Amino acid sequence: MLSAYEVLGVDTWSTKAKIDQKYQQLKRQLSARTGTQDELNHLLEQYQKISDVKSRKEYDAELGLAEKRKSRVDMRPLGFFSKSLSTAQQNWSTWERELLAVLEALVHFRSIVAGSHVEIHTDHFNNTVLNQALSNPDRSLGLC
Repeated sequence: MLSAYEVLGVDTWSTKAKIDQKYQQLKRQLSARTGTQDELNHLLEQYQKISDVKSRKEYDAELGLAEKRKSRVDMRPLGFFSKSLSTAQQNWSTWERELLAVLEALVHFRSIVAGSHVEIHTDHFNNTVLNQALSNPDRSLGLC
């Protein structure tokens, strides 16, 4: 039997926004091909298992995923770093400014992170939507 994550086609670490987006997409596809009410109900059932924090934690515990997740205690910042943006950089989109901040931080902490596996966790929704078109991808790719 497929897990709710597999039914929705999302990873276990997917954000709420990604789960919602995938649910809406699958719901539209089922409706377009005249999916049965049972199929729609099954999709809704699976979505509800992982759509809010409380039910997702319970479901993850059932699947044994809760033990595999890193606790907040295990994820500590390397340090803190601040830099002012130039006048030109202040005109960049939010996504580009936040990407610049990540890249500048990696350069700043390169002596610590060099040769290591690095995971970047963000609570900024703009950084999780990578398929958005950048206003100037050449500039963004050549930031550092």
